[in-house]
Amino acid sequence: MASAARELGYAPDAALLMAHMFVFYLGILADVTPPVALAAYAASTIAKLDFFKTGPYAGILALAGYLGPYMFAFHSDLLLVAVKNWDVAAALGVLISFASGVVGMYSLAAGVTGYLRGPLPRYLLLTPLGVVNVVVNPLQSPAMLIANMAALMFAALKK
Repeated sequence: MASAARELGYAPDAALLMAHMFVFYLGILADVTPPVALAAYAASTIAKLDFFKTGPYAGILALAGYLGPYMFAFHSDLLLVAVKNWDVAAALGVLISFASGVVGMYSLAAGVTGYLRGPLPRYLLLTPLGVVNVVVNPLQSPAMLIANMAALMFAALKK
């Protein structure tokens, strides 16, 4: 994976760290999601529920966590290795990437669960997923992000 990242233009140290973080992050999530799902198995035992219903639901709820490794891959400045000269612009770029990752994970969680400060209406269920597409893909226009965020804020503030 690191060699593929190098071919995409990443610096060697950033490519190696990105590959390790990608695999490590997904390895941690294996405890939540099926087929391993050790945490879901323990939770279903404590709650005295059926594991075969709890496991897939835990996978759905953990879906927002799967955005993290892709944020590392598409926004290498999150690893802080790719930033060579620290100035205001570099720090602002890292903060924007971090904030977009937080917004993306929150939006994906809202889109999957259908709940954002209350149940989302059916016509707004795909809006958080649109925010995730814009946040993860660095080639999207900022206008699409603003439009999706405005719709998401409208859903959050509407009673």
